[in-house]
Amino acid sequence: MTRIQRPDRARRVAAGLTAILLAVAFAILAHNAADRTVFDVDRTAQATLRAWRSPALDGPMRAFSTLGSGTVLVPCNIALAMVLWRRRYRYPVLISALTLGAVALEGLSKWLVNRPRPKAVGYGFPSGHVIATIVCFGLVLYVLWRARRGDALARIATGAGIVAVLGIGLSRMYLNSHWLSDVLGGIAAGLAFLIVSLLQLGTWLCARTEETDAPAPARAPVHARRWRVAPEWLLVAGVAMLSLVDVGTRIIATNDEARFPVMAQHLLSGGDWLVPSLNGSAYVNKPPLLAWCIAAASWRVGRVTDLTAVVPSVLAGLLTVFVVYRLGRELWNPATGRYAAAIAATSQGLFLHARLAMPDMMLTAFVTLSFWALARMRRRADGLAWVGFYAAVAAACWAKGPPGLMPLGAAIVYAAARRHAQPMGWLSLGRGALLLTVLLAPWGMAAASQAAGTVHDTLIVDYVLWYVPRQPSILMLVTPLQHVASVVFPWVWVAPFMLVDAWRVRRGRGAERDAVVLVLVWAVVVFAMVCVSQQQRLRYYLPLVPPLSLLLGWWLAAAAVQRRAVTVWPLRFSAALAATAAAVAVVWSASHGHDWREAWDVVAASAWQSASIVVAGLAFVTAMELGLRQRHAGRAVPVAVVAAAVLVIGVNHVEQARRNADQNYAALTRLTAAVRGPHEPVAALGIPTLPIAFYLGERVAELSPAGHGAQAGLLVVADARLLAREGADVAVAATTTLARRPVVIGHLAASPAGVAMRSVPPASADRAGDGDSAASRHIALEVLCVMVALAALVGRTVAVRHGAGTGVVFAMEATSIVALASFPAHALIFVGGVLAAAARGYVRWRRPASPAAPQLLAGALLVLALPLDVLDDILRGESVKADPIWTIAALIGVALITWHRLYRASA
Repeated sequence: MTRIQRPDRARRVAAGLTAILLAVAFAILAHNAADRTVFDVDRTAQATLRAWRSPALDGPMRAFSTLGSGTVLVPCNIALAMVLWRRRYRYPVLISALTLGAVALEGLSKWLVNRPRPKAVGYGFPSGHVIATIVCFGLVLYVLWRARRGDALARIATGAGIVAVLGIGLSRMYLNSHWLSDVLGGIAAGLAFLIVSLLQLGTWLCARTEETDAPAPARAPVHARRWRVAPEWLLVAGVAMLSLVDVGTRIIATNDEARFPVMAQHLLSGGDWLVPSLNGSAYVNKPPLLAWCIAAASWRVGRVTDLTAVVPSVLAGLLTVFVVYRLGRELWNPATGRYAAAIAATSQGLFLHARLAMPDMMLTAFVTLSFWALARMRRRADGLAWVGFYAAVAAACWAKGPPGLMPLGAAIVYAAARRHAQPMGWLSLGRGALLLTVLLAPWGMAAASQAAGTVHDTLIVDYVLWYVPRQPSILMLVTPLQHVASVVFPWVWVAPFMLVDAWRVRRGRGAERDAVVLVLVWAVVVFAMVCVSQQQRLRYYLPLVPPLSLLLGWWLAAAAVQRRAVTVWPLRFSAALAATAAAVAVVWSASHGHDWREAWDVVAASAWQSASIVVAGLAFVTAMELGLRQRHAGRAVPVAVVAAAVLVIGVNHVEQARRNADQNYAALTRLTAAVRGPHEPVAALGIPTLPIAFYLGERVAELSPAGHGAQAGLLVVADARLLAREGADVAVAATTTLARRPVVIGHLAASPAGVAMRSVPPASADRAGDGDSAASRHIALEVLCVMVALAALVGRTVAVRHGAGTGVVFAMEATSIVALASFPAHALIFVGGVLAAAARGYVRWRRPASPAAPQLLAGALLVLALPLDVLDDILRGESVKADPIWTIAALIGVALITWHRLYRASA
C-alpha cells in the first residue's frame, strides 16, 4: 500500500509547489503592475498585434473574447449545474461556486493593483476573462477526465480547452483590452487557484449520490397550531396595521418615483389613456397600468398627491401577503401560510416598495399570483387554472413590461425538470401563448401607432441593451447578494440555513418535496434572470421576497409543528457575523471616504428610534436563537415577527426622515411658485425635473449642461457655479439647498445664443479629496489584511477542535502568514511571507506539535500589526509614526497574551 500511495503523494507535493511558484509569479507581476509599470515586452506585444490587425481577424477575436465573458460563462455554469444535478453529482454547484470565487479574487486583485488598461480606462491587471476561463474549463475537464477515464473525448476536450484559453488571452490583447502582463498574471492566478481547488476539493467535485428508496418525509398535520388565539385574525390585524405605517409621508425625489404620478396627473387632465404623456412627450417605455391605478385612486381628490400615488402599491403589497399565505397553506399547512405571510410583511423589501409609486410592487403581486395559479395547474391540469396563470403573467407585463414574463420562464424550467414524472402538456403553452398575445396586443398596437419612432429604441435600448451584461467584475458577485440581503432583511440572517435544509429535502419524495422544489425553482430562476443584468437596482430583486418567505415559513413551521431538527446558527457565530459585518462596513466606508460624523448626527437626532432599533434587533436574534436551539419555534416565531416589524419600521422611518429633510422637493417647488411670474415657463438644469413637475402640476423643461436653446422663463439650477453666463442675463431670485447642495432659482432672459453653462470644479479640493481617498484606501487595505489573518486563525481553531486534517490546519496558518505579509504592500515582504508559510507547513508536517491557544495567537497577531505598520512607513519613505488603530490593536493583543498567561498560572 505504501508503494501505491507514494506517486499520488509525490504528485500532490509537486502540484502544491507549482501552485506556490505560480502565486509568487503573480505576486511579482502584481507588485510591478501596482506601480503602473508597463514592461517593454507589453509594448512589443501590442505593436506586433497591431500589425496583425485585419478585418478578417476582428470577428474571430471578438468571438473568442465573448467566450470568456459572463455572457457565455454564466449561462454555461447554470446549464452545467443542471447537467451535474441530473447526473446525480452530490455537489452540482461546486464548479459554479469556485468560478465565482475566482471572479471574486480577480475583482479584489484589480481593486488593489489599480492599473489601467491600454485604453487608459478601467482596471486592467489581471485579466478576468483568462482567470474565469481557466478555472471554469479546468474544473470541467477534471470532472470529465475522472468520469471518462481519459478516453478520446476527454483528450479532445482538453485540447479544445487549451486552444480556447490561449485564444481568449490573445483576443484580449488583440482588442487592446489588456497588456501581455495582464494576461500572464491571469494565467498564473487562474492556474494557482485551479490547482489549490483540485487539491482540496477534487474528490468532492466527482462525488455522486446513489439512488435510494427512502420513504417520503411525513407532511405536517394541518390541524397543528402554535398561535393559539385566532392566528389568522391576528395576522390580518397585524398586516393591516403595518400597511398603514408611514404611508404617503415619503417625498417624491427622483425621476423614477415621479414618472407614473406625473403620467396619472396627465390622465386626470384629459390625456390619452392608452399611451399617456410624460412631461410633454408620449411615454412607451412601460405599460400604463400603474398610471391608470394612480389616476383611479386620485379620481375623487381631483389631483395626484403623495398619498394617492402610493395607494396601488399598498394594495399590491397586501395582495402579495395574502397570496403568500394561501400558497403556504395549500402547498404545506396553515402554520406555513401564517409564518410565510408574516415574514413577507415584515421584510424590508416589501415594506419599502409598498410605499413607492413604482411598478415593482405591482409586478411582484402579479408574479406571486401567477405562481399560485401554477401550483393549482400542477395538481389539476384539466381545470381553468391555466387561464389564471397566463392572465396573471399578462397583468405583470402590463405592470412593467417584459420582466413580467419571469413566471413563464420559471414554469418552463420547472416543467422541463420534471418532464419524466409528468409531461409538459399541463403547461398549455399553445393556448396560453395565444391568450397572452390577445391580452398584450392592445397596448403594443397603440404604442406602435402613436409613437412609432420611439418603439424601436424602446425595444432595443430599454428592453435589451439596458439589461445585457457587459464586462464581468466583482460587482456581478457582490451586488446581487447585497440586494437580496437588503430585500429580505432581517430574515436574511437565517435564510442560508433554510436553503441548506431545502436543498437536502429536494432529494426526497412526496408532496412536501414537490412543493419545496417548485418554490426553489421559482427563486433560482428569478434570481438568475436578474443577477446577470448590467443594471442592478434594489427593486429588481423584490420578486424574490415571496418565494424566500415561503421557504422560510416552511422551514420554521417544520421546526414548530413537526419538531424537526434544523441547522441552527450558534450564538457565538452570530456575534462573529455581526462583528465581521461591522468591520466590513468600516473598511468599505473608509475606502470610499465616507464621513462617520454624518451617521452619528443621524443617530443623535433620533436617539429613541435608534435605541428601539437596537432593542428590536437583539430581540429578533435572541428569539430565533433560543427558539430554534430549544425547539420552541412555535413560541419564538411570533416574537421574532414583532421584533422584525419594529426593526423594519424603525430603520425605514429614520432613513425616510433623513431623506425627506435632504431632498425636500415640496419646499423647493413652493419657493419656485412664490418667485415665479404669471404663466412663466419653468426649466431645470442639473436637477431631476419630474419631481418638480409633479409638485408644480405642470410641465418642466430640462436643459442640458450647454443650455443652448433656452427660452425666457424661470430657471432652477443645482449649483451656483453653473450660472456662468455668456450672452444671457440670469437674475437670481432665491437660493436654497437640496441634498446638501446649493440650488439657485433665477429668471432667465431671452437670448439668441441661449445660455452657455459650464461647471468649474475647484482643482485644489479635488486634489485634497484624492489624497484623503488614497489614505483611506491604504488604511482599508491594512485593516483587510489583519481581518483575513484573524479569520484564518478562527478557521484554524475550528478545524483543530473538530479534528480536521492537518492539511486544513496548515492552510489556515499559511493564509494568516500570507495575509500579514501583504500588510506592508511590498513584493519582497510578500514573497518572504509565502516562503515563511511554506517553511511553516514543512516544519509542522515533519514535526507535528501541540496547537497553541487561540487567544495567544490572536494576541500575537494584533501585537505584530504595529511593527508591520512601522515597517510600512519606512518602506514608503514616510516619517515613522504610531497609527492609533494599530496602537490600540497592540494594547488589546498584550491584554490577550497577559490574560492567557495569568489564566494558565491560576489554573
